[in-house]
Amino acid sequence: MELAYAYGVWNNNFGPENWYWDGFEDLTLYLARGTEGSYLVREIHLKPSGMLEVCAYNSFKATWLTAEDLPDDLTIPPHSYWLGEDSFCFAWQVPADATVGDVFTAGLVADVVLSGEEDESDVEVKYSGHWKIVVGNTPILAQNVEEFKASIPDGASSYKFSTLGEDRDGFSQSFSEAMLFPVASLKLVAGQGFSTEFAMAGLQGAKKLDQEDLHDQFDVPLNREKILLTPQSEVAIKTNSVQAQALVGEADPYDYYFNYLNDWVTLDDYERPGWSFESDSTVHPCFAWSVPSSAAPGDMLYAGVKIIDGDSDSYYGVFEVEVVLPPVARPVEEEEVEEESLAGVVTVVALTVGVVAASAYLFVL
Repeated sequence: MELAYAYGVWNNNFGPENWYWDGFEDLTLYLARGTEGSYLVREIHLKPSGMLEVCAYNSFKATWLTAEDLPDDLTIPPHSYWLGEDSFCFAWQVPADATVGDVFTAGLVADVVLSGEEDESDVEVKYSGHWKIVVGNTPILAQNVEEFKASIPDGASSYKFSTLGEDRDGFSQSFSEAMLFPVASLKLVAGQGFSTEFAMAGLQGAKKLDQEDLHDQFDVPLNREKILLTPQSEVAIKTNSVQAQALVGEADPYDYYFNYLNDWVTLDDYERPGWSFESDSTVHPCFAWSVPSSAAPGDMLYAGVKIIDGDSDSYYGVFEVEVVLPPVARPVEEEEVEEESLAGVVTVVALTVGVVAASAYLFVL
């Protein structure tokens, strides 16, 4: 099979609404020793035609796994690749005719050099793993806050921020501090979700943090489960001709970067030359996530955001979700009605008649 060189393909074949990326500086934290590929790295959700991109850094050799090395789910061949001196990237695309609920797998094996201890020589070790791709219908990209709010599932917990870095709002300019102290800790059952809104004018950009960004002070990943919070929706921009031209500047019109007209551009493109964004009352950063149905009680899941304010300062925040059991429905207790005996009813009636008769007699007298 002929594979396409990565940078000549990816940007025109899928957008931010249908793409997931994993990149590993230290493969030993995410993959398993061996070449069999049975180790599940993550479960992710993509729409039909969506793309999974995986990059293995600090590796001198890498290749994708075939159907013989992967679990029994439907497998998809690589769509494209990128090869560097000590890094490798592969991309897999979900078939366009896939239906919601379909499951696919994709995987890779990479060679890593582990430093030997003291007088021992360096050791070359193979690490491998696979990704489980569940076909869904999210994330949804909304052109404004009103559309975003319509995309949030009923019953979702919502957070609206009007300040950054102030007391008690939980955001910090210190990345390490943000990783240690979540903005909020939620208890959600599978299928529930939450949303965030940053209602501040003048913000220059915002992005969801990648999974490898979410780690503690020892560089241990926060998300240690095999599943992730599913991106539900976010506010983005569908480019007009002026914005599309701003994205490419003086670039060659035949360059693949040029094709941005009517494309979705998320608010994290603030670093792209020529592109600028400033939030207002109708278009400002909003993100929503949901707990996948495969989550189990006790799972701890994390999502993070980076916000760029009007002074180009960065603020970070993390949301922590503990998956819990759904509440147990309490049985409806029926009120007990004591049965009165016929004799008791007759006695009450007789006494009542007697009292009425006595009153009548006294009245006549």
